[in-house]
Order: sequence, then C-alpha cells, then structure tokens
Amino acid sequence: MRPDDGGGSSLLIDGFLRHDVAPSTLNDQADAVLAPAGDVENFNADLTSQHNTAKDGVAGVLADAMSGADTATKNKARALVQGIVVAAGAIRLFATAVQTFNETIDSLNGQIRAEPTKEDQQAKKSALAYQHAYAVQALESAARTAKQQLSDPLDPDHIKALYAAGALPSIAAGMYSNLVDLTRVPLRVMPYDLAAMTADQRRQYLKDNPVVAVSIMELTLRDEGLLTGPSPDGYYREWLENAARRGVDVETIVEIADKHEIRPDDFEVLDDLERIKDPDEKSFFLLPEDISSDDARLATLMTYILNAGTDYGSASPDNDFPETPYSADEIQRIIDRQGDNDWSYDQDIDFVHSNDGRVVTTPNGMVMGLGGNWLQDIYSQKGGTTWGDIFMLNIDDVDDPAQVLRDAVESGRATYVDDDGNVYQGQLDMDRLLHHEERHSQQWADEGYAGFLSSYLWEQATGGNHTEEDAGLKDGGYR
Repeated sequence: MRPDDGGGSSLLIDGFLRHDVAPSTLNDQADAVLAPAGDVENFNADLTSQHNTAKDGVAGVLADAMSGADTATKNKARALVQGIVVAAGAIRLFATAVQTFNETIDSLNGQIRAEPTKEDQQAKKSALAYQHAYAVQALESAARTAKQQLSDPLDPDHIKALYAAGALPSIAAGMYSNLVDLTRVPLRVMPYDLAAMTADQRRQYLKDNPVVAVSIMELTLRDEGLLTGPSPDGYYREWLENAARRGVDVETIVEIADKHEIRPDDFEVLDDLERIKDPDEKSFFLLPEDISSDDARLATLMTYILNAGTDYGSASPDNDFPETPYSADEIQRIIDRQGDNDWSYDQDIDFVHSNDGRVVTTPNGMVMGLGGNWLQDIYSQKGGTTWGDIFMLNIDDVDDPAQVLRDAVESGRATYVDDDGNVYQGQLDMDRLLHHEERHSQQWADEGYAGFLSSYLWEQATGGNHTEEDAGLKDGGYR
C-alpha cells in the first residue's frame, strides 16, 4: 500500500494507504497474459490446415484413420486459449477492484484533508476507520476471488462471473459455448473490448455480431431501468434477437421500450396463440374465434413489435416505395392507425369469425383473413379487399380457412382461388402485398370510414385510381 498522493499539502497526518500497484499496471499485465492466446489460436488454425492437406492427399483406409486425428490436440489448444482468456479476465477484474478501492481511499482522505487542524484530521480519520475497513475487506475478497479464478480458470461459475463483470471479451459466449451458456447471463458491465470502441465502431460491431448485440441491448435496457429481474426469455428475448439479427441499433430498442413501455409481460398476449412462420422466419399468429377486441388489437401490435421488421425492403428490387425503418415513431403510427380503425377490432374481427372465416396477425401490424360464407364473400373482391385494419383475401367457402391461411403464410406468396375453387399461390411476394394493403389501412385511418368509402366510390364512378396508386400498383400486383 502507498499513501494518497493527491490534494496538496493539507493532509497533516498519515492518510489511508492506496494499493501499491496501480490499476493501469494490472491491466497491462492482463494484456501481457492474453498475448500468447493469439499464438495458440494461430497454431490451432495451422494444425487444422496442415492436417486437412495431408488427409486430402490420401484415400481409403489411411484417410479414415487420419480423420479426427488432430481433434485431441485441437481440444487441448482450445482449452489453453480459454484458460489464458479467463486468467487475463481475472486480473482485469481485480484491477477494477483496485480502482474502486483507490477511489474510496481518495474520498476518505479528502474528508480528512478538509479538516483544518492535525487534531481534527486525526479525529476524522478515526471516525472513518470503519469505512476503510470495509474497503480493505472488499479488496481482500476480490483478491481471493481472483486467486480462485486463476487456480481453476475453466470453472463455469468463474467464467459466468467474469463475463457478467465485463472482464471477458464480447465474443466469450461463442468462445466458451462448450462449457457454459453465456447468452443467458446478464451483463452488469459492458465487455472491456466494446467499452474501448468509439460509438460508431461499437454500433457497426454489434450489427456484425447479433449474439453480442442481444446482450448489450439487455444490459442497456437494465441500465435505463426498462428491464428488471432475471434474463428474459420467451417472446421478449425473441424480440431482442430479431432486432439484433436485422441490425436494429441498441438506441432504437431503448427508445421503443421507453416510449411505448414495452416489458416482458406485454408479449404474454401472444403466448396462447398459434404461431405460423413465413419463409423468412417472420411470425404470424392465428387469432382464436373467441378473442376479445382488446386482445386482438394488442396481439396485432405486438406481432409488429416482435418481428422488428417486415422484409419489404428485400422483397424485390422493383418495390414501389423505400422501406420505412423500424422505430418508435413507426410503432406510434400503427397505434394511432389502430385507434382510428378501432371498428375493425370492435366489430369486424367478430364478424369474420361469426361468418366462418379466420384471421391472422401480420408483421405489418394489421390483420389478414380469408374464408367465410356468401355474406363474407361480398366484402372481398378481386385479389382481396382491405377494410380498416383487416385485409381479406378473396378466398371464401373453404373447408378449413385456418389451414388455407397457414399455407398462405408459409408459402410467402400472395394466395388466390381459381374459377374451379382451387386455392393456389401466385408469384407476388406476400411482403409486398401486405405493404400495399397496410397503406390502404392507413388510407382508411386518414380519411375515416365514410370518407374512404366516398372517395373510393367516386374513383370507381369517374375512372380514377388514386387509392391504388397511393398504395403502390406494382406492390399490389396491378403491374
């Protein structure tokens, strides 16, 4: 230990002592310990390359005998690298403990220094002795923990503790996947390698490494007070995973969670619903026939939030519009649209169900349905018709409308019925069609029920086509 050396000459007595070794020196030692890991990894890569080259040069029984011959050596090399990284992490974490200890000592000595006389300083030091004792105990505990981690570096509990403390690199989840699942370990501190990056570097790194991005999203949500409790699972975690996979940045997720108060229990409305996935792994949900209007509205909104994107932008190079980014503002637009088209949820979903049709929520934040009797058929024309927030495919009088919906979603294509009543999939990408129909939903919201009907009927009478043009003629399959 060495005395506090800051604050000038006003310390008239011996203050409390800082740790002898500076945190920066310990971090330098951690880097020195870590350096050989790269050499071992290069050796492992060379070994694999040379073994494969040798094996490719032989055939038959000899090739079979050589298969996997390098595995034991590679496993030992992997364990060595893992141990080296843990050792460096243990030293790095102890350096953090030393930093905290030294800051505490500086604070205590600052309080002593503030006293005007030697006697007053001595009295203040005595009064602060218990705080100093706690600080020493914490540092000694950190030293014992570091010793244990260095003694058994591949202990899963040691790996989890170091990862949570940010003392292991951000890629640790993949590095130690054979020993422990770190994807479910909440971070308390950002991994040291990410913390050293600039904001732009970190943003790009997280886009390139979605598994790491999920952990940083969770850490940031916790830091902002937007997530508490154990590491989330279920649809909340899937939401973060979808967002990370799509390259949605951490700031956007935090803004969404904050502005719209998104919490894990908000996704519970989806728990008991049947999920159907399209070819891009986006989720649609089949609504039960007895679902309430409020739950139908919430399930529709949460389907959009969960998917974290619609894939419209990648559906075709010939789209009518650029894709609208996933954002808190876009979610608010959908919420507002749902409010303007509330009759779709309060009346029309029940109308579809009571007339033998079925509906699913979509990644676009609207509802898609089909089936039904002669009465339901009146409300769906041509390739399909949107009423408020509900897009009804022009497919009626089928034996199992739910199954036809499943087939339509899983195909990822617009679905039609021919003159003989046979259902078939066309060439138009479903993502484009739903984008087109969602723009119709917004038209209903903007113009109101009576206003939309009036303007649409006037177009039909006068030969205008603004409604379809505004929704995108190519996306709607008109061109």
